[in-house]
Amino acid sequence: MGTLGQRIDIASPFFRATTNDALILRQRVEMILGTRPGTYWKSPEYGFPVDDLVNAEMSPEAFARIAARIKRAIQGDTFFREATVSVAITNAKPQPSGLVLSAVVSIALPSGEPQRVEVQISPAGTTVLGG
Repeated sequence: MGTLGQRIDIASPFFRATTNDALILRQRVEMILGTRPGTYWKSPEYGFPVDDLVNAEMSPEAFARIAARIKRAIQGDTFFREATVSVAITNAKPQPSGLVLSAVVSIALPSGEPQRVEVQISPAGTTVLGG
């Protein structure tokens, strides 16, 4: 069993359990960054829908605001102790699906163990890598 224990694999059609720490971490971040605040009435501030960033203004000031909002959303989840976020455009040349915004998130788990994930946001969708 991994250090994060056993959790439900949200990608499983039958909600099977997983002990894969990297998968648990990626799915937890994906849940946070795919949830619109107000979705859960017991935690109305939970989440930050990064898909809303598609076609948004991209400037150094916007990068700072986005990084702060992602950090606040992740640290608002009791599963994580601390987060550091940096945001940048990963490809200067537009792809068929548009530019890709990359948020590198360094997370401290409750155990103090550091982990790193990368969130890629594009018109084609949001992908969480690493863990």
